[in-house]
Amino acid sequence: MKDVAVLVATYKRPEHLRDLLHSLEIAYEVMSFDLIVIDNDPEGTGGGSCEDSALNIQYAIEPAPGIAAARNRALRLAMGKYAFVAFVDDDEWVSPTWLADLVGAQSRYSADVVSGPVTPVLPSNAPKWARWGQFFSRPAVPSGSRTRWPATNNSLVRSAAIARLDKQEFAEEFSITGGSDTEFFWRLELSGATFVWCNEAEVFENVLPSRLSVKWLWRRGRRLGNVSSRMLILKGKSRASVILLGAFRAIATPGIVLLALLRRTPWGPAAMNFPKAVGMITASMGTYVREYQRQ
Repeated sequence: MKDVAVLVATYKRPEHLRDLLHSLEIAYEVMSFDLIVIDNDPEGTGGGSCEDSALNIQYAIEPAPGIAAARNRALRLAMGKYAFVAFVDDDEWVSPTWLADLVGAQSRYSADVVSGPVTPVLPSNAPKWARWGQFFSRPAVPSGSRTRWPATNNSLVRSAAIARLDKQEFAEEFSITGGSDTEFFWRLELSGATFVWCNEAEVFENVLPSRLSVKWLWRRGRRLGNVSSRMLILKGKSRASVILLGAFRAIATPGIVLLALLRRTPWGPAAMNFPKAVGMITASMGTYVREYQRQ
């Protein structure tokens, strides 16, 4: 069995994919790996980027729409052949030692899942409020800490841990709304998988100008709240209790923002509690943000 396969799902982002592949070429010089790219565009718009890469890429088109379908195709190609699979998004790029750091942390802590930070990179003309509020920042914890919310934007997973699952795939009912990776890692946790954080395994993400608006952040927050609500219900919470929790979160948001300002910590993520609360309430009533729905 080989060591590591890096799995990438892509959809109509050939330029971003090209940047990711270039960074992976540099990372390959530090630690070798196999690369599987699944294009969710039936027209194969990511094929040219893969052909231009110096890496040996196993490229395939998954015509079934949805990011879960693309990730599942990648998993099917990797399972039984590799001891570990690593996930990274197609609009990111990795640090030169990214994979080596993930693998090193896995060995050091004997973890089933290792995840690392995703650093947002704002355009030079980003509005001041976006920089001041740090809306796209994510909390960091010391290496070796337990990861709270692993995701497929930067993670390494032991294949044997996936093999222990009754359902060894991402839930396609989350494809249109997002959150299939949240549900996937939750099931891994239930199966006894151990999670750990690695601060050194850094990934970078371009924040597109289209995302630097209150409208986009509102929709994003509601979608994340939708996922939180669905996960709480999966864990046994009643819809009524989730609605109450969402209402409490909305009411508490001004206080959370004020506390962030007093502590001089990013207030943007604190403010996002309000649209997330709204998303929790609406999802409990059966209404979802369909972020990835295609025409």
